[in-house]
This record gives sequence, structure tokens and C-alpha cells, in this order.
Amino acid sequence: MKHVVLLRGINVGGHNKLKMAALREALTDAGFDGVQTYIQSGNIVVESADSSDVVGERVRALLNAKFDLEVPVVTRTGAEWKTAIVDNPTPEREVEPKRFLVYFCDGEPEAADFTDHAPDQLIANGRELYVWYESEISKSKLVVKVIEKRTGVTATARNWSTVMKIADML
Repeated sequence: MKHVVLLRGINVGGHNKLKMAALREALTDAGFDGVQTYIQSGNIVVESADSSDVVGERVRALLNAKFDLEVPVVTRTGAEWKTAIVDNPTPEREVEPKRFLVYFCDGEPEAADFTDHAPDQLIANGRELYVWYESEISKSKLVVKVIEKRTGVTATARNWSTVMKIADML
């Protein structure tokens, strides 16, 4: 079964540096099949008979042991990834994929009010949070730390273009 593994905070601002070639090699050596990565920010597709939770734990342990990295890891099966695309509650936002992000959470987020961040919009749907940034994302205060604090989950975001590229890898 194919799994999507998302690492948060890899190769961002000179922190948590990790070469994708070294990561692919380490994952293959650890017994994962069909290892693929997309760009340098911790987007991985692997094949494993394990559950997504077990895949996430194995990757987390490998990152710590082999690369001395402790970063949040969020996983989805290939089927769950495709469902997150189909279940997008705001398909009209896909026309500007750089301002439309999906936050993939490690559990079901608690209900939270984000109206104080208008005009940015957040819609929860299962373990995904779909966020539309009205203007520049870098100027918004609707960031992962705020989202995690209010919803009680660990999350990592990917823009819609990246979401679709990973779907192509599946």
C-alpha cells in the first residue's frame, strides 16, 4: 500500500537540513519500497504493508537515529490523500493554488473559531484543514502555531499545487 509521509520544517530557513537523496536511501535501507520524494520540503511517498501510523513512527525513528532530527511527521494512505482532494470543500480556490493550503493533521482537530483571522478562511473537514489566504500567506497571522493551539493537533501544510503533485506520485 502507498503512503504519503509529510515532514514539517525540513530545509526551511537553513534549519533541519536534509538531503532528499540521503533520505530516500535511508528509507529504502529501512525496508520501504517505491520511495519517492517531491521537492526539498519533506514530501515522501513510500510503499509498505504497515498502517500509516506505523509508517509514521518508523520514519520518525529513522529521522532521529540516522539524521538526528526530531520533526513532526504526518501520514496518509494513498486512498486518504485522494479523498482529501475529492473532499475539498472549496474547489473554486484551486484556481490560485499558491494561496490555497491544506493542513494535514495528525488527528481530528477540535472545533475552533478562526473568524478573527478574516479575510483568511479556514474550513475543517475530517483530519484536513483547508485554508484560503486572501492575500500574501507570509503576511497572515493564520499560521501553523495558531492553528495547532486552537485545534489541539499537530499539522503540516502543503499548497494545492504540491497536493496535486503528490497525488500524481500515487
